[in-house]
Amino acid sequence: MVDCESIRSKLDEYVDGTLPPLEYREVKAHLIQCDSCNKEAEELFLITESIENMLVDPPELLNKRILAKIAQDNKWRKRRYQRLVKWTAATILIAGIVYFLPRQIPVDTTGGNVAIHSRGKNVIIDGNTLHGDLTVVGGDVYVEGEIKGNVTSIDGQVSAMVDGEGFWEKCLTVIKEIWRGFTGGDSI
Repeated sequence: MVDCESIRSKLDEYVDGTLPPLEYREVKAHLIQCDSCNKEAEELFLITESIENMLVDPPELLNKRILAKIAQDNKWRKRRYQRLVKWTAATILIAGIVYFLPRQIPVDTTGGNVAIHSRGKNVIIDGNTLHGDLTVVGGDVYVEGEIKGNVTSIDGQVSAMVDGEGFWEKCLTVIKEIWRGFTGGDSI
């Protein structure tokens, strides 16, 4: 059997109608049997009803001031939220650029074959000479230097900067090489 003390602790919620259905039925059944708990519940109902009757609508000016203050707070929160979204987007964009930005991965240029597991990063051969074969797994290869061997890219692309010499510059280079051959190394 339910004791009166536990029922009295639930009376406020019973009067407000916020009790779960099972507990509501339990309290209601107890109030039918117990006159003292029933009397206390009736007093709570009367107090609640009296308070509700005492409530008046606020003056129109006060109501407008309250609504204006709420709107002002919402504008501030909206601006703060928009600022937070912008900073978050900028941070994600910068982190993405830094992560995917091509960066030079050190390569031993002294000789032999080189295999690099770049894990999505780009491999740049920048102005160096690599003697041997280069194999890159999982990333793109950008060659701005010289590779004396084969280049293999698995799950990536290979890009090379073509020598910037024009036709006449190449002709001049060939002539200089021929001249060095005749003179034994003296330049023109």
